[in-house]
Amino acid sequence: RPMEVSFQDLQGNELLRFDRPLRCMECCCDFCYPNCTQLLEIYHRDQSLGKIREVPVCCTRKHLEVWNNSDQKMYDVTGPCCPCSCGGDVPFQIESLSGDHIGEISKKWRGCCSETFTDTDTFKVEFPAGADVTQKAVLMGATMLVDYIFFERQNNQQQ
Repeated sequence: RPMEVSFQDLQGNELLRFDRPLRCMECCCDFCYPNCTQLLEIYHRDQSLGKIREVPVCCTRKHLEVWNNSDQKMYDVTGPCCPCSCGGDVPFQIESLSGDHIGEISKKWRGCCSETFTDTDTFKVEFPAGADVTQKAVLMGATMLVDYIFFERQNNQQQ
């Protein structure tokens, strides 16, 4: 299903909006990219800040691309082949265009009972050094897309 999340100040002014259109789930074919894979766009007062695109992969590390509002790729976000936790955090590396690890989005382990009996998740984002407010907002969108793609339940079953 499509999703739109709006963050507003106390006066009702929109600060950020995350917009995810309806797209295919778990597409592993190259011909799906970019028109059929997951996409999340980030806006501030109806002006685009950037977007996150899922890159189709089959049986390899999970991969997202982070783009600015000028359609220039800023970062790659890569996670484990099987993004599940057996008692520890699940890291997704934020990488520069040259492949250097410069930050991290991680799903925090909250304990066996919390993980088993609740559907809430906790994430920690280590932003790249020198990232501006716009880049941080787009990486917050990447965190939302990581949660949606890899950790949300479908029909009460863990993906």
